[in-house]
Amino acid sequence: MSAKQFYQNQTSRIWVGVFLGIGLFIGLGIAFLPQGPTQYPKYVTESPSPSGIKAFYTLLEKEFPQVETWQKPAQTLPFLTSRQLMIIVEPSTPFNSSQLEQWIKWMEAGNQLWLLDRNPKGLFHLETSLIDPAANPDTNVDINQEANLHSSVEGFEEWKGTHLATLETTVRLEAESEDHVLLKDQQGIIALSRVYGQGELMVLLAPEWLTNSLILQEDHLQLVLPFIVRADPQVIWVNEFVHSNSPSGLGVYPEWFVLLLTQGLISFLLWLWYKGKRFGSIRTPREWVVRFGDERIRALAAWYERGKFYKESLEIQDEFLRHAVQERWGIQANLSGSEFIEATLQRLPMAKQQQGLQTWSELKKANPDKISLKLFLKWSKFLDDMQKEVERR
Repeated sequence: MSAKQFYQNQTSRIWVGVFLGIGLFIGLGIAFLPQGPTQYPKYVTESPSPSGIKAFYTLLEKEFPQVETWQKPAQTLPFLTSRQLMIIVEPSTPFNSSQLEQWIKWMEAGNQLWLLDRNPKGLFHLETSLIDPAANPDTNVDINQEANLHSSVEGFEEWKGTHLATLETTVRLEAESEDHVLLKDQQGIIALSRVYGQGELMVLLAPEWLTNSLILQEDHLQLVLPFIVRADPQVIWVNEFVHSNSPSGLGVYPEWFVLLLTQGLISFLLWLWYKGKRFGSIRTPREWVVRFGDERIRALAAWYERGKFYKESLEIQDEFLRHAVQERWGIQANLSGSEFIEATLQRLPMAKQQQGLQTWSELKKANPDKISLKLFLKWSKFLDDMQKEVERR
């Protein structure tokens, strides 16, 4: 290994070590620096923050056999033979007409949808009305629902009577003639149900009752559990998809897959950078600094042509041909012109012999001391053709 190559290898190792050290420093910094609290969206099942619903979701998992989260759009709703309940808590964006149509078809197939929204106006053709904010402060509200439950519905006896709760909404629901009023206070309807085919839509204006901070306050738990009992589901879904404003294309993949994909992409980019990056001194290709080998020949040919040294040029060409023939076929190079040409032509095919003899007979008639450019070109072509034939044989 030359000193230059050794220096280049040493420089490459130094640069690689520097970048590895920087990457290790950043990785250790991320691993050991104190991390701030994780920020969760509101009303998500994995959030232990006051605005999350992890406590309520954990209770459902404990009391019911099959409780899962739903993280797909409405177009992929499951149509199962089991009775299903979908819980939607304060969706981030309103549903469009296509999504509403999918939800209605899903309910008509015999499934239950429980929507908790402070103001669901426009969703499923629901109508709301405003109340005086001063008449509904964020304090305890006396809720009376004795007349809102039907005796034929089992499991709702404990729901009857007056309960205390906190309401944060300033709207009330407007019920249609076929709707069932489930909860109301002095200001109006807080919860109702509406039948769709074989299924049902339940609407509640108090999503905050499910949050970790309020689920055990007042009578909130006693007020929300009867909604689950009314639905009597075999499968409970808690919709998490509605809390994503603009889900990306990678949102449908698990987090571990996205992490591996990201790491693989970073590693691939680093590998490309390493392969394409030049460390140390740059090696200049030899052809960038040296002249081409045939430039000297071209310069000599141009000099002979400008000086009209036709005879001298032909003598050099003839000498080169004689040495090639002697090396290839053993014909002596010191033969006279006629003997040498005839001996050489005999080694060529019959067609080449006749053509060569005809050209040779024409050239012999010319005066060798007075060679014009036209005659020089003809002689040069004749000798060059013979040279190529010798090299080809």
